[in-house]
Amino acid sequence: MPHRIVTVSNPSWLKKDLEQLSISQEGQEVGRVPIEDLAVLILESHGTALTQELVVALSKANVAVVFCDERHLPLSCVMPFEANALHAKIVREQAECSVPKKKQLWKQIVQSKIKAQAETLRICNPKDREAKSVAKYLDELAAKVKSGDSENAEARAAADYFPALFGQGFMRDRDLPGVNAALNYGYAIVRAMVARAIVGTGLHPALGLMHRGPANPFNLADDAIEPLRPVVDQYVFDRAPDLPEDGSLAKETRADLLKLTVLDLYIAGKPAGIEPALARYAASLREGICGEGRKLVIPLRRP
Repeated sequence: MPHRIVTVSNPSWLKKDLEQLSISQEGQEVGRVPIEDLAVLILESHGTALTQELVVALSKANVAVVFCDERHLPLSCVMPFEANALHAKIVREQAECSVPKKKQLWKQIVQSKIKAQAETLRICNPKDREAKSVAKYLDELAAKVKSGDSENAEARAAADYFPALFGQGFMRDRDLPGVNAALNYGYAIVRAMVARAIVGTGLHPALGLMHRGPANPFNLADDAIEPLRPVVDQYVFDRAPDLPEDGSLAKETRADLLKLTVLDLYIAGKPAGIEPALARYAASLREGICGEGRKLVIPLRRP
């Protein structure tokens, strides 16, 4: 199974050569990676160019290509139209998925996310009374989530969770530096991996359960990533004291966040790397959307 995450941070020329990604800088080849080993390619430098032949090869290998903005934050992700032999059949069934079925699947996703948030608080702030109290509240809230999260438990949980994790006064803001920038980066990396797993099942990432942005090609990935966000939160929490309060993320910080792609998780009670765990999760999502499966198999940080 492909497993390598490659980041290109300096102006480079990328091409396909002998079924490998060839990286050249200032006229000299500086690296080669077999395309079959690649899972994600992250392009941070605005001075980087790549050939169409390479893009096609990456698409055929179901490699997620992530483009970053001037702050080095992931801005967009390119995925193949199809990575499964039954793509057309699966997409047709996905489009016909009933609203009640979508609502039941979304309920499971929200419940799992809120439970994971409670677990994250217990791991990160084990002696903090406020965090313990919020974790207990989140457990109770998760048990009360209704079909389609009709009472918006997800948002109510977030309002108490983030201050309990990162301190009173913390505000989740996509445009702020420091912890917020690190969260943005971590979420974007995991989102690309989730999208890649979804495409691998034959599902179309634009057809979401509850996310329905007309210009968003990854609505389903934005649904599926929700229970994984607390994994990123915990990772960033451990590094929060070292994050700058202004400016963009340092290259070393970004490299550290990329280690999220090799985290060990648990799936169905058994340990697994994040990539196979996401593949199993995406397969259960396809069964839930297109088949008779009712229960999602969602990765957890702890069994």
